[in-house]
Amino acid sequence: MNRYRVVVKPVYRKKFTGIMCFLADPAYTDEDIASGLNRTKALCWVAYKEDIEKLLGQYQNINAIVAAQLLKWKLESQLLLDELSEVAPPEQLNLIVNTMENFIKNTITNLYD
Repeated sequence: MNRYRVVVKPVYRKKFTGIMCFLADPAYTDEDIASGLNRTKALCWVAYKEDIEKLLGQYQNINAIVAAQLLKWKLESQLLLDELSEVAPPEQLNLIVNTMENFIKNTITNLYD
């Protein structure tokens, strides 16, 4: 049995969209999110719609924007992923990474469908 469970918190606002993924122990409650109690550090990604629109105007290629955002997120998150790998099994880390990557792809793509 895993010591932690994966928690996913998407955020949808008028000007931005984001996601936060972290590992939480059995004592974690939604009230703990701000305090950081009973959970690990969080992997996050936030996209300001205005920034994505500017990128689309520059590159006019959603796939290029998605690829750039994924690369940026991976580079920014690598140290935290390494840290989490010490407390979580590979399956949980893969779930977090896949969830984050799919969210990033879908968010950017859905802005312009």
